[in-house]
Amino acid sequence: MREVIKAEKIDLENQRYLIDELKKELESKKNLIKLQGAQHRLHNTSWYKDVKELEDIVNRNQKRRYISQDNGIFLLEVHMYDEKPEIVIPQRIQKIKEFNN
Repeated sequence: MREVIKAEKIDLENQRYLIDELKKELESKKNLIKLQGAQHRLHNTSWYKDVKELEDIVNRNQKRRYISQDNGIFLLEVHMYDEKPEIVIPQRIQKIKEFNN
């Protein structure tokens, strides 16, 4: 069991490193990457202390989308629970590069 947890932790650290590197590249080109956990999409109140906190996060995420759109920033949201970031992010970045060229 410890080995599985250790392997998952290392994998998560590698994903974070990959995401940090991609963020640097994207930010310089008016692109933004946001890694979302399940709580950002499923809106399950068990993740939050109260409904108000859930509403605040939902509103903040929507505000981020509007601000990005208004400023010509391409916002790439990757949902951790149903996608593999190490596969999805490079694919989407390639699409962004094609769109920007």
